[in-house]
Amino acid sequence: MKKLIFIFLILISNIVLAVPQEIVPGVTLERFSSYDGTKQIINVARIDLTREDIHIGVAIGDSEKSNGKQAVSTIVEENKALLGVNADFFIMEAFRDNLNFSMVKGEIISEPQLNRSVMFINRDNHIFFSVPKMNITATLSNGQSFNITGINRNRNSGDTIIYTDKFASTTLNKYKAFDVILKPVFGEKITPNSSVTYQVEKLLPNSFNNKIETGKGVLSSSLKACPVFSDLQIGDVITINYSLTASEDVSNVLYATGGGPMLVQNGVVNLTSKAENFKSDITGGAAPRTAVGVNRDNTELILVTVDGRSENSKGMTLQTLAQYMENLGAFNAMNLDGGGSTTMSILGLVMNSPSGVVERNVANALLVFSDYKGNKFSSFKDLSGSIFRGNAPYLLTNNSGVWGTKGGIGYVSDLNVLHTSKDDRKGILGFVYEGVRYDYPIEISNASIGDVQILSVESEESEKGVIYHCKAQLIDKNNNIMSISPIFIYAENGALRNIRYISDPQGIVDFDVLFYKNSEEISDEPVKKSLRFVFAGFTKTFEF
Repeated sequence: MKKLIFIFLILISNIVLAVPQEIVPGVTLERFSSYDGTKQIINVARIDLTREDIHIGVAIGDSEKSNGKQAVSTIVEENKALLGVNADFFIMEAFRDNLNFSMVKGEIISEPQLNRSVMFINRDNHIFFSVPKMNITATLSNGQSFNITGINRNRNSGDTIIYTDKFASTTLNKYKAFDVILKPVFGEKITPNSSVTYQVEKLLPNSFNNKIETGKGVLSSSLKACPVFSDLQIGDVITINYSLTASEDVSNVLYATGGGPMLVQNGVVNLTSKAENFKSDITGGAAPRTAVGVNRDNTELILVTVDGRSENSKGMTLQTLAQYMENLGAFNAMNLDGGGSTTMSILGLVMNSPSGVVERNVANALLVFSDYKGNKFSSFKDLSGSIFRGNAPYLLTNNSGVWGTKGGIGYVSDLNVLHTSKDDRKGILGFVYEGVRYDYPIEISNASIGDVQILSVESEESEKGVIYHCKAQLIDKNNNIMSISPIFIYAENGALRNIRYISDPQGIVDFDVLFYKNSEEISDEPVKKSLRFVFAGFTKTFEF
């Protein structure tokens, strides 16, 4: 890759051209600021599925406990992933509850629900989409059997739920139940088309929110829903069979996440909203969206986020999103959770502009891993400690690499244009180059300019007059230096030279001013020679 060159300029035009940026070999990012004549903030990641050093996976919030919700950027960082987007829908309340099927490292975390689509990922990066069916049957040693209705989710009336230690430290049930504490004696993880044999360790009738010990399980129901519980004794053996079927063989599946509806099937736009029981809160109107697709020969994964609910990005309807995914080359594509959940992160930096300004904590994330290790670079301009003006666009240009943010300080759009937040915030402006992340803690300030201080003035004679080499610093009303801030300077009876009307990261503006020799010959009165600094109602004059 080429040597990096950084230049910082105030944006003065609306740029809509997208240039693919390589994150690591086999993974690129494209950014767009419009689609079909409408303002949109769009991020498109393309991943080469044929590379042996690239792997696709799924991770749940809180690393080990599926009741936890975390920001996508945190899930990406904690799992040492290269890139991630939010994945399945979930219940917004404190109780984390996936609304569809989920698998992590070959272990089933939650069962299929609501007849909705699922993305399956095989060990060899082969990806397919299907609406799976699962049947869970428990058999006692005396031959009695009963059905289990769910895995690791909230227990509703009539449910019989199996909880594993991948759920939480307790069952989190708010209502009394008949809980059976199970110790695995054959098999441990719940995998597709497997059986796990348990021994009853404890019987806890009329209890709730019982502890789930590491390596153990809890079977939770009621005598009304599951009368055979009344016959259980400590030491009894229960064998649970987990049968899973999909459109393709699931024996090689390592990861899976739910979503829906399908957007594109076999190269044709085909929304399955009604068949998958989606209501108007998902299907209606333009909104922030996240989507995943694969090309015809399953060699490229396409991940897309579309921001919405803002003046800079309207969002998309599902129909428009489906057409967009087809235009990008998706042969099959599925919608993922959207709205305030829509997030794309690279190495923990946020690439888009979440509708809630800061990231929403989500149930799980679809991740991209890369074994590629790039070289660090040493020639760069350190922006740490810089204070950027709020609600302003800045162009962060360089020859290669990807910019992102963390902490709600704003977002970076196409051609590395930083759009700062409207609120005063502290956070990270980060840069990814050859798979390595570089962080610059910065501050966003909306404080107006408060003062201009002349740091130094050096003069020299010229044929036309006296040239003053000046260095001034901009200070805001909070007594902070004003980094990367615009300023207008006027020279009375003189001419400005070598000036950029924007401060550097230290709030400094360097310039030359020539005051002419013959200016006093025009009048018998002394001619005023001065510099006037002007911006947004602020004026300060220095006389020479």
